[in-house]
Amino acid sequence: MIANSANQPYGFDLVAELRSQLRFCGDPAWMRNLSGLSASERGGLLHLAVMQQPWLNQLLKREKTIESRWSAKRMSAYRTIGRDDLIALKESSGPVVGLAMPTEVQHVELDCPGAWDRVRRLAGQLCVDDAFYAAQWAKGAKYVALIWIGAVLELTPFWIPKTDRHAWVVFGDGFFGDR
Repeated sequence: MIANSANQPYGFDLVAELRSQLRFCGDPAWMRNLSGLSASERGGLLHLAVMQQPWLNQLLKREKTIESRWSAKRMSAYRTIGRDDLIALKESSGPVVGLAMPTEVQHVELDCPGAWDRVRRLAGQLCVDDAFYAAQWAKGAKYVALIWIGAVLELTPFWIPKTDRHAWVVFGDGFFGDR
């Protein structure tokens, strides 16, 4: 899903909350990523990833180093996430609890020869097993976005009034606001 209201998705100023929390984290690299530049000046977009447990905690603890988004159709995060983007991490039916920076992104069409085998070799980094892959196959997955996660920052949990069922939301250009 691509959010229509760039500055106040779900009636909540997500970037203002992220900036507020980053002011106190003491890490200049994170502060530069939300320094007030527009998305086009930053070179990336902000995404909201809704995640289930145990994968969310595994990502926050750096046990899981690749996030994956599987789908039967070409939909977000497939072909929408890039390595210059930022990802706000929200627990399913819970608060936003973290922020992540991708270091590499691959978009894989699973109908291509050898694609399933190539993705299955990443099982350890994805924190999944053969039953997970079997479930994706049964659901008819044809596309997967593989997102290698570099830095992860745990945030003081905060709620946003998100009630739709989209597990991935892309915020358009201009979301980060002007200087």
